[in-house]
Amino acid sequence: MSLRELKRAARNDLKGKWHIGIIVTIVAFIIGVYSFGLLPMINLPAEEWLKDPSVLLKDWRNIFYFDMRSVRMGLFYLLGAAGVLGQCYCFLLMANQEQCRIRDIFHCYPQMVPAIGLRLLRSVYTFLGLSLLVVPGVYLYYVYALAPWIMADNPDIGARKALQLSKRAMDGYKMKMLMLDLSFIGWFVLCVLSMGIGLLFLIPYHSAARAEFFREVKNHKKVKPA
Repeated sequence: MSLRELKRAARNDLKGKWHIGIIVTIVAFIIGVYSFGLLPMINLPAEEWLKDPSVLLKDWRNIFYFDMRSVRMGLFYLLGAAGVLGQCYCFLLMANQEQCRIRDIFHCYPQMVPAIGLRLLRSVYTFLGLSLLVVPGVYLYYVYALAPWIMADNPDIGARKALQLSKRAMDGYKMKMLMLDLSFIGWFVLCVLSMGIGLLFLIPYHSAARAEFFREVKNHKKVKPA
């Protein structure tokens, strides 16, 4: 499907279910799906790095610090890992024209350990890519972008298998997903102008579009665990 068709399908999926998508988004925020909790552990601000890059060579341990706030946010980040899969699961239900209930966002919590492993591995790969240059980071992000959707669709597979399947599935599709994401920039600007309130509608819309994207890739690439 074209990008326009993917977005049209997403709107059809949400027709009569916008309230479900909005509530799922709110719950996802509460349980840590959108948490970046490991970032507070970075101790040195960018200005200090620029002033004296050798500070990282003197003692690499100075890069990180641990206090109660960073530990709490780190735990919040990890506990939200299964919520990421649950959010994907909810929008896949809607894409498949199946009944989606609010409690379905907790569907993948029995797979907490592999969910945490997947979130950590994706974060590490993306961070390593970004530490080299922006382009490698963006590239790796899209290489593994389907991993949560694959694990949500196949809860019994492990993190590494989900990453491998995502890498295979995204071959030839990375640019299309990037263009799909970029097509929402205008809506994002409007959300900023609305003091962020519009995100309650944009995030479900974007998630539904990604669910349709995953369905398309799955149908063409036969994304299934061996």
